[in-house]
Amino acid sequence: MREWLLRQLRYDYWANAKWIDSLGGFSVPERAHEVMHHILWAQEVWLRRITGIEFEAVDDHKTRLERNFEAWRAVFADEDLERPIIYRRLNGDAFTSRVDDIASHMLNHGTYHRGQLRGLAESQDFNEFPETDLISFLREPAVRP
Repeated sequence: MREWLLRQLRYDYWANAKWIDSLGGFSVPERAHEVMHHILWAQEVWLRRITGIEFEAVDDHKTRLERNFEAWRAVFADEDLERPIIYRRLNGDAFTSRVDDIASHMLNHGTYHRGQLRGLAESQDFNEFPETDLISFLREPAVRP
């Protein structure tokens, strides 16, 4: 499970980095930046729930991406992946989820919102957006796990 999560984390990093590099291609970039902010913010919320780490506010997407990647990599290396995490959603509802389930959700969450970015790009006639499907990541020899 650890190896699978780490491979998915590397893919998530790769895909987010490609979109961050492409945000300037949007004719109206504000919503695209909000979506990327949401992806990175959600990673930080889940990290805080698992580790207790409070991240310093940073506006730069690339800095946050790097910081989050390293923190999640440490979680995948050091945490008991079956450990239950008790947390509250932002609306106050209480839940318990395992670390591996949270990690899988976090990775899937990024994919979901990158799909939003693609739809937003197409709606703004921005056709030079990055291809970030998992298979594209796996085909790149430099990043192949």
